[in-house]
Amino acid sequence: MTAISADEARRFILATLDAALDVPRLRDLLASRPLRVRLGLVDPDCAFVVDSARREVRLLECGECPEAAVLAMSAETAIRCCQGLIDVDDAVATGRIAAEEEAWLVLRALVRDPELTRRFPGIVEAEGRADLVPVAC
Repeated sequence: MTAISADEARRFILATLDAALDVPRLRDLLASRPLRVRLGLVDPDCAFVVDSARREVRLLECGECPEAAVLAMSAETAIRCCQGLIDVDDAVATGRIAAEEEAWLVLRALVRDPELTRRFPGIVEAEGRADLVPVAC
């Protein structure tokens, strides 16, 4: 994968998750299963909270530790999820993604929804990173 900066990883993933909350089908799915998910990334280190009940996605502040289900993965794996290039079940089984069950089920639903992967190319292209758009898009 083409290298991305820590700032780009934060912006692209935050924008993609935020866009997911605007998709009626995904919004309804998340609303039917109110959940707070703490998405922690390594390389670069950062964390987001996704609150489906409040329809909120935001970067966590340093030291903030909300009560939430946990997902953890590398930024590269997160970007590949946004690209639709990760089999979430396999990634969890092999340890590339660490996930509590509720968070894993939500991630799997998001990644399998074609609307999420349709929105990602526009997000990165608007930032001048068309090289992150999968060839199949």
